[in-house]
Amino acid sequence: MAMYTFAFLCTWGLLALQVPNTFADPLPVTLTSTDHAEIVNKHNALRGEVKPTPSNMLEMRCCSQRSTRGQHLLHTCSMNYSPDNSRMISTSGCGENHYMSSEKNPWSNAIRSWNNKVEDWNSNSTCVVQVQLIGCAMADCPKSEYNYFYVCHYCPPGNSQYTNPYKSGTSCGDCPNACNNKLCSCPHVTLTLSIHLSLTANPCAYANKYSNCPDLKQKQGCDNKDVASWCEASCKCITEII
Repeated sequence: MAMYTFAFLCTWGLLALQVPNTFADPLPVTLTSTDHAEIVNKHNALRGEVKPTPSNMLEMRCCSQRSTRGQHLLHTCSMNYSPDNSRMISTSGCGENHYMSSEKNPWSNAIRSWNNKVEDWNSNSTCVVQVQLIGCAMADCPKSEYNYFYVCHYCPPGNSQYTNPYKSGTSCGDCPNACNNKLCSCPHVTLTLSIHLSLTANPCAYANKYSNCPDLKQKQGCDNKDVASWCEASCKCITEII
C-alpha cells in the first residue's frame, strides 16, 4: 500500500500558534493582488509536490470577489474555529486554517507552517483532491501578543473517511489536455463565496464520505437515500473529476 505524503493540501483545522482565544478590535488588512497570487501559487506549488505523483490533482484558483459577511467572520482575531454552518457553500462545507504572528510575515510562511504539520493523509488531513476553492484573509490584532491573524478556507473539505486522498499515476493523467504544472486545470467559473474564491470548471463540487461509493452506487443505486447522502460525488458527478 502506497504512503501518500502531502506537501500541503489542507486540513479541517491547524493552528500555527497556541494563543488566548480572542482579541477585540481587529483591523482588517487589505490583501493586494501580489498577496492573492502568492497564496494561490504557494498552494499549487505544494500540491504539485505530493508523492506518489497524482493523476487528478486540481489546480487551486483565486478571484477578487468579496463578501462583507465573510470578511467580518474572519476578522475576529479568534483562534477558535468558526462554526461549521458559517463555512458552507451551496454544495459542501469548508475546512479552515489559522496562523498568528508577531510580525507581518509573507503568506508563504503561514502556508508552509500548515504544510509542515501535515505529514501524511492519515493525520489530520481531510482536504484532498476535491479542494478547488481557496479564500484567505488577514487582520491586525493590536491587543494580541501576536499581532497578525491569518485564516484560509478550503472548499469542499474533501472525502471525510476511509479514502485515499487522490488518484496516483502519471501527472495530469486524468486531464491530459488541461494540465498546468502537474495540476489539472481549465477555464474556471467564478463564484462569490465568503472570501476570494473561484472554481475550476472540470472538478466535482461534491465529496464522497466513503471510498467504496462507486460500488455502492453500482449495487444499490443513488435512489437509495443512504447512498445519495454518503456518495454525493459519485451520484451527482458523471464527467467531472472526483
